[in-house]
Amino acid sequence: MNLYLPYSNISYGDGESVEVDGRLGQKLVTKLKAQSLYTFLLTSKADGTGGLQHRADAMTAPNLLTRKPQLLDKTSSQSIATLQLPTVQGQANVRGFYIVVVPLKRQRGGNYQNSWSDPDEMNIDELLREINGTGRSVRLRRQAEAKAYISAHFQNLVI
Repeated sequence: MNLYLPYSNISYGDGESVEVDGRLGQKLVTKLKAQSLYTFLLTSKADGTGGLQHRADAMTAPNLLTRKPQLLDKTSSQSIATLQLPTVQGQANVRGFYIVVVPLKRQRGGNYQNSWSDPDEMNIDELLREINGTGRSVRLRRQAEAKAYISAHFQNLVI
């Protein structure tokens, strides 16, 4: 991406597009279909011509989990939850499975607000950078900030 162009546009799929601030250097594109080929076209808005800057083809990963994990048991006194993970469908090249904890924010009236309606809205690179830090200070920061974090990583899901 040309970082000197303040605003660009990424076109993809069937007429979908998203505006990009070129100074950020990255843009999260959500709502992509599983196991689909996409062509991303980055065009510049700076000169008014909308000229093509970059083209990239990408294949999205297959949907390996056909259902969400089931909550089997929880104890609020110890903050422990027991989950049953779904069986993996297909034979894709999988590098691992992550359990991400998303703290809910309490609103007025006792209801909870979930910051992400879709897991694809999370920035996995940011979460992966956080797991490199360990120890008491990281745990305290996680509790104070109430941000999503990776709590477990599995190479395989055992049945």
